[in-house]
Amino acid sequence: MMVRVAQDSDDERFQLAVHAMVRLIRQSSAHVVSSVHKMSTWFDNAPSWTPFRTDYDAAAAGDHLIAFRQRIEHVQTMSGALQSHLQGLEVLAAHDTFHPLPATPITRAVAEISATCAWILQADINADARAARTYAALFHSIERGIAEMGVSDATKFAVSRELLVAELRDQGVSVVRRDKTGVKTDEIVQVKVGRSYARTNFQISQRVLEEIPAIGNLYSALSGATHGEYMHVAASWERPDAQARMIGMVVARSVEAWSRAVHAWVGVTPRPVFNQHDVDNLGRSIPLDVLASYAAQDG
Repeated sequence: MMVRVAQDSDDERFQLAVHAMVRLIRQSSAHVVSSVHKMSTWFDNAPSWTPFRTDYDAAAAGDHLIAFRQRIEHVQTMSGALQSHLQGLEVLAAHDTFHPLPATPITRAVAEISATCAWILQADINADARAARTYAALFHSIERGIAEMGVSDATKFAVSRELLVAELRDQGVSVVRRDKTGVKTDEIVQVKVGRSYARTNFQISQRVLEEIPAIGNLYSALSGATHGEYMHVAASWERPDAQARMIGMVVARSVEAWSRAVHAWVGVTPRPVFNQHDVDNLGRSIPLDVLASYAAQDG
């Protein structure tokens, strides 16, 4: 049934936005659960023309074996994490009271996980490029561990880094260390595989903006609230309908990006992640004066 909004009613707008948000969270969660359940079967039956099979064949021939294993582990681990975050949002959404602040960092994590998976699995690049991205992501995690852990753990990470560097060099993979004013450091900043390369010192926000551009401004607002910036925290109290729209839209578009990447990698046509009617209802919940300001900016 079509829902019509009384544009002069803040409560009706809020109820419509929250209802749509809850439905989008549930739909997205169900889609991820279903996809994760089928993932092993997709791996076993990927056609020869798929990026997955291209990567698999390269690994079987002795090229990028480490990258392929890491990519499989990455997509399984991160997809499981995505599923867990969405289930957490479902728990919050099932409560009688809308709690936007605790939902904010979870929603942000949904976007970051989805964007990282989409970046690593990108189907329209070659096997060398996907391998370079996988190694870069692995070195990124190692360098973060070295920088943020205590001395004992940092030393273990450093040993792991050098072992990985040695293994990759044996496979013909080039690694570039940071150069500070002409002095080489141990830190890895770039990985080159064939003619493809990827930098390790990327920001997760870069991944989100590149892989899910539709949520760029919304992601910035989520980050602001997560980091305790007053303007964004205050907005969660003053405009709960806007927070519901933000959470619903970020979840829907993020899981859509994740799904598109995973399905394209294994050569499976994805089912719709969400009901477009619920996304439309998020739009219908926007106050007329806000819509007018958007129109003025576009004009």
